[in-house]
Amino acid sequence: MKRLLLIIEVIIFSFGSVISADNWSTPINISGKNSRSEDPIIVVDFYENVYTVWREQTETMKEPWQPFYTLVRSFKMGDKDKWSLPERCPQDFWKTFSEWPWPQLITDGRATSLIWTDSSRSQETIFAGNLQGEWTLIQIGNIVFSQKNANDSWSDSDLLFKKETGPPPPEGWTLYKSFLVFSSVIGAFDAEGSLYIIGNSDDYSTLPFFGPSVWLIKKKQGIPWQTDRLPELPTKTEELLQGFRPDSNTSQNEQLTLASATPLFLGTDKQGTLHYVCGWYRFRANNRYIDWIWAYLNKPKESAWSQPRIIFADIADVARCTPDIVLDKEMGILNFVWREISKTEEIVDMSDLFYATFVPGEEKITKPQKIFFDSPYISRYAPALDIDQDNTLHLVFGETQFTGDPPGSQHDPWNWKRSIQYAYKARNQQWGTSNTVTEERNPTVWTSVKIGRKSIHLAWVHDEMSNQFNVYYSSKPVMFAGVTANGKLTTTWGRIKEDKLFQNYPNPFNPETWIPYQLAEGAEIDVKIYSATGQLVRSLALGRKPAGFYTDRNKAAYWDGKNEAGEHVSSGVYFYSIKAGDFIATKKLVIAK
Repeated sequence: MKRLLLIIEVIIFSFGSVISADNWSTPINISGKNSRSEDPIIVVDFYENVYTVWREQTETMKEPWQPFYTLVRSFKMGDKDKWSLPERCPQDFWKTFSEWPWPQLITDGRATSLIWTDSSRSQETIFAGNLQGEWTLIQIGNIVFSQKNANDSWSDSDLLFKKETGPPPPEGWTLYKSFLVFSSVIGAFDAEGSLYIIGNSDDYSTLPFFGPSVWLIKKKQGIPWQTDRLPELPTKTEELLQGFRPDSNTSQNEQLTLASATPLFLGTDKQGTLHYVCGWYRFRANNRYIDWIWAYLNKPKESAWSQPRIIFADIADVARCTPDIVLDKEMGILNFVWREISKTEEIVDMSDLFYATFVPGEEKITKPQKIFFDSPYISRYAPALDIDQDNTLHLVFGETQFTGDPPGSQHDPWNWKRSIQYAYKARNQQWGTSNTVTEERNPTVWTSVKIGRKSIHLAWVHDEMSNQFNVYYSSKPVMFAGVTANGKLTTTWGRIKEDKLFQNYPNPFNPETWIPYQLAEGAEIDVKIYSATGQLVRSLALGRKPAGFYTDRNKAAYWDGKNEAGEHVSSGVYFYSIKAGDFIATKKLVIAK
């Protein structure tokens, strides 16, 4: 026991995914030179095959400015460095600035699906309905689908939902045809392989038996497509706009519906619950500021959709950009990161990144937190977020740091240090400091990040100037284990090199905490809690555990803050010790009440 009193502070270990601060691969231009690319999306399948798709501007009319767009896709197989030549998706051109294609690239782990809305298609959207207001969907005219298995080519681009695949109309029902156009679409696979699609459009004027709505389409292998309509928001616009100041640019009588909302996120957790987030935005003060309203609803497995509710409605003298959202599938918690631009009188507006979470069952998202406080002369933008199997968040973003005279002076506007930054956050921990992926002369406009089983994969668009926007790619290894404070890795792929005891979390805590560890070999596990004087407070016999990582809350050792008599212990410093075979380690924890 005396040895416990001689314990000195040790390097605190974090837990979760292991990310070194270097080893990013050399950036590769995957779009080719002199492209005019925008908004890349990247996904990784079970075999570590990487797929990406982006919009590319192909032509611009002189008056008015109306760019033509096409979708371009590329992929690389497994650990190979070579990307396929960029390939344009067939029959997917857009003729107006307002009708950009917003593609969705999703994977069930084995097959990868590309879904987009093609406003150039002339196919009719067909419904069947009866006098009682019952209806069914026969064909959607402009949602296009293509799929690729690992070793196959992309399938032909075709309508996702058409007469040959949709249900036949019931006998006696009337067919209604419309050139209804879905302006955006979002999709997700669940754990059982069902594909869910939500498309939005607010033009149902030709359909007599129902008002604006959003469609959910589901297909499981071997099961026909099904359609459903999501519940609508409350009809009182005043409730939706509560707290929003009047603005001449936005009609206060405008009706907000789910059909007119922008889809922001769709995903399923481990319990099979679907989570959907959508939103509306408006401009104020001559387009100087942007306000957002976010709504949330979910659908538990084998249950109906919940009623939608507003989880964020705020105004501020900033331009608030579209959030990037990921789901902690184990806890069912949504994580949000977004950019806010502070409009200034300086030559370049400054922007910061904000982070918040939303727990289903709560009324609102948590209070937004600004992340990375270090200098008023650093602007951060284009955030992209993903989450790995250890529930560690991974964030990449562009960064511009002024290196000359203070902003506002007559300085050279290119006298800035630009880079792409990367940071990560383990569950219940703070964001770590960011590190540089690559330095850039010109701004990074869009980023996308995805976590595979072996690597972090990053795609971004680099502004080459002269109206050239090229897509670049880089990656680095990631390991799901512990890492020391100086970045030394403790594991290799497929095998844990050593036993480790990590810092408890949260710490300080009240009243409960979790004690993470890892085992190189199976062993009987005993965890003991001691007071600062060396007195045994609590003994936790965990039984025999196989080799592996025990860092998540459902695997780590748990202490409820009580002694052997079931009484809560007092505040102060305690020590916890683990014994696993011949391995013994001790660390300090703090109870703060």
